[in-house]
Amino acid sequence: MVDPYEPAIRELLRDFPTMPTTVISERIEWARGMTILKERVAELRPLYVEPDPYQRTDYRPGELAQWDIWEPPVDIPLGFGHAGRLPVIVGVNGYSRVTVGRMIPSTKSPDLLAGHDRRRRRQR
Repeated sequence: MVDPYEPAIRELLRDFPTMPTTVISERIEWARGMTILKERVAELRPLYVEPDPYQRTDYRPGELAQWDIWEPPVDIPLGFGHAGRLPVIVGVNGYSRVTVGRMIPSTKSPDLLAGHDRRRRRQR
């Protein structure tokens, strides 16, 4: 039923991907029921609409955490008159967006792993 109109529908969607189905029906002079046309347009529209680059992603509890290193731009008092810039290992839970951080002595593997392990154990 819709097949003869599909090339015209595709052409309209190529030029105007968000055009409402009601407007498409007018442009192609559709004289039948709207349900079947709406279903076909719903199938075709994703082929012409650009994906949203800012789409929010949802995660289930415990599914994902992201870890990174932050290097604060200020000197931190280390005691006994010393100061230095120490890295912070930072983690964000994908579900709750809870953010945690722990200052570590260096970005060498043993310090990174120890800082990550301490943060991870504390979250439980």
